[in-house]
Amino acid sequence: MNNKKLLEYNQAIFDINHKKYSKQECFQLGFFNGQEVLFLGINPGIPYTKKLREEVDVVIEQSNFDDFQKDYERVIKITKMGIFMKQVIGDDWSEIGLTNIVKIATSSNRLPTSKLVEKFLPITKKQIDLLQPKIVLCLGKFVGSFFDIDTFYDSCTINNSRYILIPHPSYLFRMGMIDNAIIKIKNILNNINKTCKNEFLKPTQLTLFT
Repeated sequence: MNNKKLLEYNQAIFDINHKKYSKQECFQLGFFNGQEVLFLGINPGIPYTKKLREEVDVVIEQSNFDDFQKDYERVIKITKMGIFMKQVIGDDWSEIGLTNIVKIATSSNRLPTSKLVEKFLPITKKQIDLLQPKIVLCLGKFVGSFFDIDTFYDSCTINNSRYILIPHPSYLFRMGMIDNAIIKIKNILNNINKTCKNEFLKPTQLTLFT
């Protein structure tokens, strides 16, 4: 994406932090292709298979954030998170992004401690401010809590971005609820496209929503 300020900010944070953390902690700032939809998760998680472990090692070893985010997107596409994102927005990822409240994986993917949130949430909010996405999909109530949304599929508008709280994909897969949830999420996004006539939130350009 052509967002010089966001790229510069991410590069600066990357330079400061990525060598501080071991490969097991998977320091990941996310990737930012465009402003249409930002998927916002809890933490990067830890890949479970040897193949994914090797893919993430490639990402961690990158010294340039632009290369890093391209590799990270490639890794995400072969995870369950990637499967979920593909079902929501399709094959075209040219106008979407993904990042997390905290930037390192937690032990057993547990909810982050208040100390981790205090460290990383300002970075995440700065990323969002610079990106100015049209839609932010908050993945799970932990994420929604930072934007005062506590009911699934409710939404609010903050700084011209529409935030929507949806169940976390891991829960949806685990409970066998993924198909129904995908239909509901698509309907919500389509309704946003039909009803948002305000100057600050124009209809998105993704094929799915037309």
